[in-house]
Amino acid sequence: MKVELYDSTPKHKENFIKLVNEGFYKDLLFHRVIPEFMIQGGDPNSRGAAPGMKLGSGGPGYKIDAEIGAPHFKGTLAAARQGGPVNPTKQSSGSQFYLVQGKVQTDQELDGYQARGKFVYNEAQREKYKTIGGVPALDNDYTVFGEVVEGLEIIDKIAGKYNVKLVAKKGKKESIMEKEIIIDPPQDCLISIETTLGEMTIRLYDETPKHRDNFIKLAESGFYDSLIFHRVIEGFMIQGGDPDSKGAAPNQRLGSGGPGYTIPAEITEKYAHIKGALSAARQGDRVNPKKNSSGSQFYIVQGQTADEATLSTMEARKGIQYSDELKEQYMTLGGTPFLDQEYTVFGIVEKGLDIIDKIAASDTDQNDRPRTDVKILKARVIK
Repeated sequence: MKVELYDSTPKHKENFIKLVNEGFYKDLLFHRVIPEFMIQGGDPNSRGAAPGMKLGSGGPGYKIDAEIGAPHFKGTLAAARQGGPVNPTKQSSGSQFYLVQGKVQTDQELDGYQARGKFVYNEAQREKYKTIGGVPALDNDYTVFGEVVEGLEIIDKIAGKYNVKLVAKKGKKESIMEKEIIIDPPQDCLISIETTLGEMTIRLYDETPKHRDNFIKLAESGFYDSLIFHRVIEGFMIQGGDPDSKGAAPNQRLGSGGPGYTIPAEITEKYAHIKGALSAARQGDRVNPKKNSSGSQFYIVQGQTADEATLSTMEARKGIQYSDELKEQYMTLGGTPFLDQEYTVFGIVEKGLDIIDKIAASDTDQNDRPRTDVKILKARVIK
C-alpha cells in the first residue's frame, strides 16, 4: 500500500514519518482486524508476540494532540487512542493506527450521524461514503491523517474480503464469473461491558451476523461509552444504547435515540430470552411489522423463573418448541419467554449475571430510569 499523509495534520504526519524512518513499524502485526470496519496495527508489543497474547496497549511512551477534521472514508489512515473519560481531549496513540475498510453508507445513515452531531457532510463527502464506503460512526472522534492512494485491495485482503474471479475457456468461448467472498470474524466473539456497578462479559452469536457485526462496530468506535441504562425494570430487563442518554439531564425523556438506521430481524428458535440474553430493542409491531431492530439500543434480560405449564403455553401460543436445555434454563435461571419470537436475541452474558441484578435493583423514577445513573464506562471487543 502507498499512503499519502495530510499536511493539515502536521503533528501526526511528522510523527509517522519519524517512526517509519526509525524502522519502528518493521515486523509489527496488524493485531486487530474487524471485517467491514478496520485493520489496526502499530503496537510494538506485537513484534514476535505469542499466539493468544493480549495486544493493543503498547506505544512509544507518548501521545499526540488531536488534529480532528477529516471523515473516515475507506482507505483513510487514522490514529488509535484510548476512549472514554480517561482521554477527554481525544489525544492519539504515539504509534498505533488503523486503516478504514467500512462499508457503503446510505443517505438515511449519514443523516442519522449528522443529527447526532458527528459531522456536517457536504455533497462530495456524502457521495464518497455512498460509493466507496467508510465508518462515519468514528467521525469527529479520531484523527484522520492520511489516505491510501494505491493498494486499497490490500485492506480487503487483510480484513478477509476477497473478489474471486473464475474464468472458464472452451475453444474461443470464454465465461467469467466474479463473486465477493467475506471471511467472517472469529467465532465466539466476546464483548466486555464495564459499568459503574461492575463488568459483564458477553458472547455474541454467529447465527445473528448483522446484529453481531453492528454491535462490534459500535463497541469498537466507542459509541456506547458514557451512555446510561435508561430503562430498568426489576424482574424484567435493563435497557441501554440510546445516544441521547450521554450527559442526559435528570428527568429527560429517553429511549428514542439511535444511529439513524435499523437492522433486519434475525429471530431464531435456537436462542430465547433466558436470564442474561442480549437482545435488540425495537419499535412496536404497528409501525414496525417486520420487527426490525434498533441500530444501537439493546436490553439484557433479568426476568423470573417460569414453570413448565407457562412454557407449554408459550410454545402453543408462538408455535415453537423449546429444547430441554432451554426449558431447564427458564425453570432455574429464569427469563422472559413472552418476548421470544418477537425480538432478536444476539448474545448472552457469560460472566457477570450478578451485575444485571445490581443494575435491576436500582431505585427508578416514573419513567423507569435509575435515579442514580448507571453508566456504561466502556464497551470493547476482547476476543
